[in-house]
Amino acid sequence: MLILDTDHLSLVDKDTIAAFNIGRRLAAVPPGEVAVSIITYEEQMRGWLSYVAQANNSVRQVEAYQKLRLFVERFHQIPLIDYDTAASVEFQRLRQEGVRIGTMDLKIAATCIAATCLVRRC
Repeated sequence: MLILDTDHLSLVDKDTIAAFNIGRRLAAVPPGEVAVSIITYEEQMRGWLSYVAQANNSVRQVEAYQKLRLFVERFHQIPLIDYDTAASVEFQRLRQEGVRIGTMDLKIAATCIAATCLVRRC
């Protein structure tokens, strides 16, 4: 399974080499084998809600709501990995070990580790 980070999703819709490379990699992965953490969903949703809130005229509001709808539709197609008790325990373990990354990135990492252990029965 390939679990995408928030930054990966932010790049997918852009017209860049990085977006092309991610798209090419995703095309090689069987459908249903690509997922995101619920933490990524939270980060993306916060960004889109901020974008909608900053739309200061009717044209921008219509555009913002259309983009928000596309975002929601995309997430209906991508399996979500829960931040569950195992992920929370892993998050605390990583934090106690002194892993120095941002809280949300650490939660995504913990979610991925917990999900991998579930599949591999660590």
